[in-house]
Amino acid sequence: MIKKLLTVTLITGLVAPIMITAVKADTYDDQIKSIDIQAKTTKEQLVELTDKIKENQTESKKLISDIKKKQEESDKLATRSLELEEKMEKREGVLIKQARALQTNGQDVNYVDFVLNSESVTDAIARVSVVSRLVSANREMFDTQKNDKKEVDTAATEMNKIMKIQRENIAKIETNAIDLKEQEATKEAVVAKLATEKTTIQSKKQAEIVRVAAEKADKAAKAASLAAEKQRAEVALAAKKAAESEKTNAIEDEKVEVALMPEVEKEAPTKTAAPPVESSKPSGQQNVKPETEQPSPPTGSGYIRPSSAPISSHYGPRSGLDSSGFHKGTDFGGAQGSPIYASKSGKVVLVQNDGAPVSGYGMATIIQHDDGNYTLYAHQSSQSVSVGQSVTQGQVIGGMGSTGQSTGTHLHFEIRTSLYGGIGNVLNPELFF
Repeated sequence: MIKKLLTVTLITGLVAPIMITAVKADTYDDQIKSIDIQAKTTKEQLVELTDKIKENQTESKKLISDIKKKQEESDKLATRSLELEEKMEKREGVLIKQARALQTNGQDVNYVDFVLNSESVTDAIARVSVVSRLVSANREMFDTQKNDKKEVDTAATEMNKIMKIQRENIAKIETNAIDLKEQEATKEAVVAKLATEKTTIQSKKQAEIVRVAAEKADKAAKAASLAAEKQRAEVALAAKKAAESEKTNAIEDEKVEVALMPEVEKEAPTKTAAPPVESSKPSGQQNVKPETEQPSPPTGSGYIRPSSAPISSHYGPRSGLDSSGFHKGTDFGGAQGSPIYASKSGKVVLVQNDGAPVSGYGMATIIQHDDGNYTLYAHQSSQSVSVGQSVTQGQVIGGMGSTGQSTGTHLHFEIRTSLYGGIGNVLNPELFF
């Protein structure tokens, strides 16, 4: 149940920030998308404004051309007006002269009196004809003067209208130009602002991605640490159970051995003990065997010493070692990195750093041999073979070290009858050299 809860907690811890990141990333993406749409719309409006500005410039050129033409017409009317005024002045001079021509002796003469004072009928008819022509000429000249005056006034009015239209057109051009420029400036400001906002949001998005990635990495590291801690706990528990099982097996083996001992041997402890037979092997368990020879050639057993270093601890009972107080192998004390040799040809079945079935042994290698036995090489500083590899007797398989539960550089060497070893499943290596 606890394992399931731990798994759920780890998964939740890893997935939750990813979901949050996805939500925040989507929010930033939506904002960026919205800005892109606004920017696109504004740019399209800018294009329309640019087209309008071009149209306004075209219209402006046309209006300027029209103003120029109307100015030319106005100039012509002004010239015509001056010409008419000059003609009117001339006609006025003629009328004045004619009026003077009817004065006699400095006195004004009435047309009627002028006719009545005729000396003869012929003279009277002549005078009537003269008066008639004068009156007709005066009337015609006055009419012409009147028409010319009217024409000048009309020209002046038309010129005023033209000038008014010119002023209106100029004002319209200037207003349109100002309005379009203002709109263009506004749209350009909007586009620039949107670009700045987009850059800001993209920076925030990138910062959020980096932050969440770091958070995810941190959580992954914590999860890995928890998993490693869990694995260490499981290995420790397995080692503890293995030790307890080994101790139980040892006790059971002792009980079986005692039960199978002959009665004489059972009674032997009550009799005087015979003097011990001298052995060729050292009696002390901590004595160092002075041998420094290179690995010897195979004997009848087919095994050789795995190291040229001297033996620093022998196989057998040893106080303070293992839960059973029994040293299950032979130790060779040497320098760090000293070569370790395969004691017998075989196939590598285990290469690992601590953990069952080599708990406490640090970097260890196990080789399976054709006689059914296994050789263990523990506390290595380096390993130069791999699982599944076939090795030959005397081949270097690693270097001597002090990994695992070790108090100094040495090689712990075992000959096992099973992969997992333990009391009852280990043999005295020194009997095989």
